Amino acid sequence: MFERLIREDLRKFNAYASARSLKLSGKLWLNANELPFDLSNHGFNRYPEKQPEELVKCLANLYQVDEKQLLITRGSDEGIDLLLRLFCTYKQDAIMAFKPTFGMYEISARIQGVDYFEYALKAEDAFNVDVPLLLQQLKTHNNVKLLFVCSPNNPTGNMVSLSNIEVLCRALCNKAVVVIDEAYIEFSGEKSAATLIDKHDNLVVLRTLSKSYGLAGERVGCVVSNARLICYLEKILAPYPIATSVLQNTLQVLNQQSQPLLMDKICQIVKQRELLFAYLSASKLVKSAYPSKGNFLLVDFKGNVFHQLLQQGIVIRSMASVFHNEHMLRISIGGVQEIEKLINVLETIAGNITHEAE
Repeated sequence: MFERLIREDLRKFNAYASARSLKLSGKLWLNANELPFDLSNHGFNRYPEKQPEELVKCLANLYQVDEKQLLITRGSDEGIDLLLRLFCTYKQDAIMAFKPTFGMYEISARIQGVDYFEYALKAEDAFNVDVPLLLQQLKTHNNVKLLFVCSPNNPTGNMVSLSNIEVLCRALCNKAVVVIDEAYIEFSGEKSAATLIDKHDNLVVLRTLSKSYGLAGERVGCVVSNARLICYLEKILAPYPIATSVLQNTLQVLNQQSQPLLMDKICQIVKQRELLFAYLSASKLVKSAYPSKGNFLLVDFKGNVFHQLLQQGIVIRSMASVFHNEHMLRISIGGVQEIEKLINVLETIAGNITHEAE
């Protein structure tokens, strides 16, 4: 049923047939205009598979979905861009997302000439989503093709429950596609919305290896959805999105021997997040610290802490342009020593303020 939402000019679109897409086998490769000499000694003279079979299998197992329900992309950013290109017609369609949320939804919309509407999350409501109100707002924008739900949401850290995601999918059936961006879900301990893929054909889940798997520099993400939608997205995907070096490094990180180490690092980040949240909640420097399911905390300080931290070599993210409040900051959760250093510097700042007041 989701197919009626796809751009009419792309419903019968023929994808570019690259040299690797035919999946031929042979010993003498003369079909892709490649250099026959491997100057790198790593096979970099040959084009990679469009969707490397070994990595597809690995990620499908990791996310507990069928291999045909998954498309590997260059980070989840490319997944966002692909969805807009597939569903949204220039100067005709629209998307909706939260305010505040990840900025690339709006950037991608603006670049492609697509209207962008926002559902405002309120600090006084702990940034929770009022689903009936959200659906009511969507009714006033009948050209919305995609609803982006970042869960855990960046920068507020809160999640939308699976039950509410199902409510959205049912209410928007034949009207819009619900896109759940789970960039930070590994830090939440909650189940993925990918568990609902078989029940709702207008549901898409975005995943990435940039955060909890420490592969931000490799740019590996994926789109998870029903197999037919994945086929449509693959048609408009670049011919060779995953570089051979990226494939090799990613498989090395994802091998079974690395999994216990990865899980231990995630647990460390969660522990440091809770420790820092407890400290900030009790700090006299802080007006409000918001609980988070991601690897970051949103904090409203009472003064200009940003520049004082910067003077000590500690770089955090200003949320001034998002909240129109220069004291609102987002702090990424670092390692044990990094969080200890941050707390020590904040203690010094607090002490200086107390001394000045006296």
